[in-house]
Amino acid sequence: MEKHTVVVGSKDASSTVGETVSFTADDLGTALVSGGAKDGGLDYTFYRLPDGTFRVLIEYEDLAILYPSNIEQAIQNNQRNGFSYGRMTVEEIKAEDHYQIGEVYEKFMAQHPETVRNTVRDLD
Repeated sequence: MEKHTVVVGSKDASSTVGETVSFTADDLGTALVSGGAKDGGLDYTFYRLPDGTFRVLIEYEDLAILYPSNIEQAIQNNQRNGFSYGRMTVEEIKAEDHYQIGEVYEKFMAQHPETVRNTVRDLD
């Protein structure tokens, strides 16, 4: 597990909506969708937190969202920073339809089976 620091919100230099946040997680990797953010698509970076839950950094054009969060609602309300961030279980991430996160996660994990950990059940 590493400490990651990411910038969320608008990447537009004229905007003040956004903040820099840090969290401890395993970086599982990035999936480029429709060519990736540099080519008009999206970049999804999947992070596994110490408790086994997940966050996804979604980047496109001039916006980055650390999902799950209330950043979209905050931006609509012109909130400058201090967004709230959640986390998703593996079941929640697979079922998440917003931004097609579940679909992208399933395809990503199929291509990167080394990121799947075996669960050890303690019988004692």
